[in-house]
Amino acid sequence: MTNQVDDETKAKDVQAVASYIREHGKLNAAGDSRQLTQSPFYDLMGDQFSLTKPVLQTVGYAYKTVANATVEVGTTDLAQRIEEAKEKGEDPKGLQSSVRISTPWGPLETDVFATHSVPNPSDGSRTERPGVIKFKVKTNSWIDAEAAEKARKTIGDLLA
Repeated sequence: MTNQVDDETKAKDVQAVASYIREHGKLNAAGDSRQLTQSPFYDLMGDQFSLTKPVLQTVGYAYKTVANATVEVGTTDLAQRIEEAKEKGEDPKGLQSSVRISTPWGPLETDVFATHSVPNPSDGSRTERPGVIKFKVKTNSWIDAEAAEKARKTIGDLLA
């Protein structure tokens, strides 16, 4: 299956997957989080999209490999910039390096910071940590505008 799916097929697929998640996903005690574990996920992907577990594992491995490579490249680039800043007598603590990869599913974004200030929950002070990595998959690009608008309208109507 490709991204070139007609709207009717896409709507049927979304409803079928949503039904599967409702049936097989476990709702937590508070009722605010539903989890579909790995085994039923593989079943869903096989039944709905004919994707086998080995194919999904290969794609997962490839995706993780690319993600880890972005960390390596970002770290190498940042290390070079830190060395250059130190040679010039500049403070390198505020430097960062970013790596962006465009994928068919949305961009991967990795930021490697020379230092990053994090709050200390016990006393509210902040601690500088070196080499902090932030990794994002821009999943908002996965969500169709129509689906986002439907969610906003449904919730907005209920809250009115």
